[in-house]
Amino acid sequence: MILFILAQTEKDVLIVDQPEDDLDNQTVYEDVVKLIQAQKTNKQFLLATHNANFPVLGDAEMIISCSESEDEIEVLCEGIDAKECQQRIVDIMEGGPEAFHRRKTIYQLWQSAKLTLSAFNRFIAKEK
Repeated sequence: MILFILAQTEKDVLIVDQPEDDLDNQTVYEDVVKLIQAQKTNKQFLLATHNANFPVLGDAEMIISCSESEDEIEVLCEGIDAKECQQRIVDIMEGGPEAFHRRKTIYQLWQSAKLTLSAFNRFIAKEK
């Protein structure tokens, strides 16, 4: 459905709530984010998402993040280059620094083609 919506050329503003619904991350990046990037100069996108691929890989101009505590909702509106905005992306969308760094380490192991089952098990045991 999102690809159909993005194909509508007569619209100059597109507002979508959770465009990642029912899509895997590969489809989100390969099909949706790349299409958004190609249309950025002619269209404004307002996306409510939990998927970091949209703001990070889509090179968002402005990010509005919300968090809530007991009696308060905090809204932060910044460009993606702002450190506090980047930290919120890691904390909220990536599951926090520990989850982000663990995935990064595992991906690097996979990339180096040195990931054997025993190396992976040693890594996991060390993390516990």
